[in-house]
Amino acid sequence: MPQLLPIALGIDLHSRHGAILASAEISHALYKLANQNNRPVTELISSDCVDGLKSIHQRLFDRKQYRGFGGELMRPAVCSSLRTCPSPRCRSTTTLSSLAGSG
Repeated sequence: MPQLLPIALGIDLHSRHGAILASAEISHALYKLANQNNRPVTELISSDCVDGLKSIHQRLFDRKQYRGFGGELMRPAVCSSLRTCPSPRCRSTTTLSSLAGSG
C-alpha cells in the first residue's frame, strides 16, 4: 500500500485511477481481516497509510482533478474508496457533498 499512495496522487490519469481502486480494495480487505481477528486495522495498516487514504479526496479536490475527462474516472474511483473506507470520517456528508458538487 505505501507504493500505491504516491501513484494515487500522481500525474498519470490511468495509473491514478487504478491506484485509488486498488488502495480501496486492499484497505477494505485488511479492515475485514482485522475485524475477524478483533484487532484494530491500524495494526495492519500504518498510520501514514491511513492518513494518506483519508487525504486522497481532498488532495484531488484541491487540484481540481475531478473536472473534465479525468474527473469522469476519478469521481467513481474515489466514490468506491469512500464506500469501502472503514472510517466514518471518510464518508462524512461534507466529503460526499463536495465530491457530488465537483462534476
